[in-house]
Amino acid sequence: MQLLLAMLCGMGVGAISAYLLARAQAQTLREKIKNDLVAERATMLEQLQGKDQQIQDLRQTLHQQQGQLHQQQQALTAEAAHRAAAEAKISQLPVLQQQLHQGQAERTQLTAQIAHLQTRLSEQEQTAQAKLALIDQALTAEAAHRAAAEAKI
Repeated sequence: MQLLLAMLCGMGVGAISAYLLARAQAQTLREKIKNDLVAERATMLEQLQGKDQQIQDLRQTLHQQQGQLHQQQQALTAEAAHRAAAEAKISQLPVLQQQLHQGQAERTQLTAQIAHLQTRLSEQEQTAQAKLALIDQALTAEAAHRAAAEAKI
């Protein structure tokens, strides 16, 4: 019985020792897991902060690019309006060229008419001067004739 009691005591001491040893190992394992989880959580928080910063940077870049896109769209719209105005002017070019040719032809015709009228005016002035000279001669001859007639009287 003593042997049985000793065996039971030995088994109890062994069980308590095994329990304490298992408990200590479990506590060590729990601490190790807890430390690993804390470290992993800290790493994940750093990664999360990095991702948040990346998202903020990307949003800022997106906002800037949207602003640039808006400016470029406005510039493109203005350029399209300028182009349309230029094309409208170009489409009028044949009509304007025809009007220019007509104007040049009219100018040539009017220049010829002016030259003709100047020639006629010059001829009429010469004719008028010749007639005035004849009238002056006639008046001079008549005055001489009167003077001679009065001298005879």
